[in-house]
Amino acid sequence: MARAQSPHFAKGRRAAAYLCGLGVLNHNLIPWEVVVPKERRDEQLKAKLRTEASGILNWMLHGLADYLKNGMQYPLKVESATSQYRESQDVIAQFIAAKCVLDVNAEVRFSELYSAYKYWADTSREYIMAARKFSDSLKKREDVQARGKMDGTWYTGIALIASAPRYQDILEDAI
Repeated sequence: MARAQSPHFAKGRRAAAYLCGLGVLNHNLIPWEVVVPKERRDEQLKAKLRTEASGILNWMLHGLADYLKNGMQYPLKVESATSQYRESQDVIAQFIAAKCVLDVNAEVRFSELYSAYKYWADTSREYIMAARKFSDSLKKREDVQARGKMDGTWYTGIALIASAPRYQDILEDAI
């Protein structure tokens, strides 16, 4: 997709990102860094490319053979741009950065965490995902784990910043 800016898919809509070829599986963001000014554009380019059609087809077939032999090799710029874009679209990571602390000693009741997420998402004008989807997204985080207790589900490895004084007490006791 040729765009001057990367699209922002508000409300966590991955389907829109998929349709644009971004943010899902092997789709990558290609940074467009060159814009040819109108006065330097070749108005005969289409005709010139037609005369070179057989050479272009051969070049494409060589590229296909290389792809089949070695797989897709992305330039570092493409990998970097794609990674930055995906991070910018990760609503859960944004919530964690804004409202949470990550640490092995941290823990929070799921109901409190989800309530804080809903409030944050609403005030940030982000899509409020269902509790199940939010929970599943948290479980995909490397250092965050769910654990059932008598008084509900708790997540370890994460705490709300609002509960930081209690969290600080845990850290001080550990030292």
